[in-house]
Amino acid sequence: MVIYSKDKDTSAYAIIPKSGAGYKLSSPFSEKTILSEFVKGDSIIGGDFTVYNVLDTNDYYLFGSILLDADEINIVDSNKEELGNIISDFSGTKYVLIYGFVDDFTGEYIILVNGEKISISS
Repeated sequence: MVIYSKDKDTSAYAIIPKSGAGYKLSSPFSEKTILSEFVKGDSIIGGDFTVYNVLDTNDYYLFGSILLDADEINIVDSNKEELGNIISDFSGTKYVLIYGFVDDFTGEYIILVNGEKISISS
């Protein structure tokens, strides 16, 4: 997964699948949205997450964002692996772009945002 910015206020992603011959640019038809979910919590003002599957593979990726009212930010999955994140600060409220590879997606994925459990499930 490649995260890129079109300008200072816009972020997007591209999934570049690997085949036996190497990496190749994907088309909009090479991935499938598995689930998309809105989240809210104690320190999470709001956010949304989407899990994608690269077609004809067992590769799953998470892409999402949250607004967070916290000074420190620690984002890990249920295996305590850090997820990639990009943080922008707007007057104390943090906009956090979260992304990563989802290992062994079985219909539910857990992330911990500053210790708060967020369940992303179909």
